[in-house]
Amino acid sequence: MPTPICILAVLVVASTANAESDSRLDKQTLSMADVAAIMSDRLSKIPEISDVTFDGDSVLHIRLKNKDEITANLANLLMELNNDPTGREDTIEKYLSTFSTEANSNGGEADVDSLHENLVPVIRGGDYEQSVQQMIGDKESPKFFRKHIVGDYWLYLALDLPQSLSIQTAKDLSILKLSADQMLLLANKNFLRKFGDEIQISEGNGVRMVRIDGSYEASLIAVDSFWNAQASQLGDQIFVMAPARDLLMFCSLKDEKAVKLIQNVVQENMGKMNYIISDKPIVWTHNGWREWTP
Repeated sequence: MPTPICILAVLVVASTANAESDSRLDKQTLSMADVAAIMSDRLSKIPEISDVTFDGDSVLHIRLKNKDEITANLANLLMELNNDPTGREDTIEKYLSTFSTEANSNGGEADVDSLHENLVPVIRGGDYEQSVQQMIGDKESPKFFRKHIVGDYWLYLALDLPQSLSIQTAKDLSILKLSADQMLLLANKNFLRKFGDEIQISEGNGVRMVRIDGSYEASLIAVDSFWNAQASQLGDQIFVMAPARDLLMFCSLKDEKAVKLIQNVVQENMGKMNYIISDKPIVWTHNGWREWTP
């Protein structure tokens, strides 16, 4: 029998095909209450849904007429909508079509399978959780699973589904019944399976720049096998900057001109970037990451 999430995903795809533009999306900055109201209205129009309620923080409780209930955490959706105001309608429709949730009521086998297949590493800056809290207005931030890499760089685990990325909390991941190290290994394995063939590296003036899909470039910071491969050509000390999640540049630490070039590019463009992580350089070595000092 299909899970409630699978059933709802099909229903939502059908119901949003002809969705009209919502004037509430024209506000310069949306609040969590705005997004909750918009999503509640959209979901309530689906005949198979009997009730949608908002918990006042960041979660919608959705009850189907077959008595199943699912919950949707809107924190990531709110951030996406405010980061890209011009594409809000598309963002909502994509969210609805896949209905990626950060929690669900049943914690069934299908959700375990989804995490096993789609859990990937993502890199965020040290102020990521503060930004989430400011946007959702929670008294207490979601308890995301995270691991400190170095400096401003933090590793989170996310559920990667078509057109949707959902940062996972420790509670979300508990159904895997894996240790932290086992989850990190699983996430790296999934990342390489999903994106390994898409990794493109361009090079010029000693600088290498990675392209994947605009969401996961910085995630390579968490993938040691990638840096081991680069070290065979660049040496065992690699200068790295990932100022945003879609930009990763690196070079040999010994190439002073390339090091300076990367710094200049970041400095000149930092104000134009979305999804900021850090303007601080870091260095990869065979012994792990360290902060760069001039």
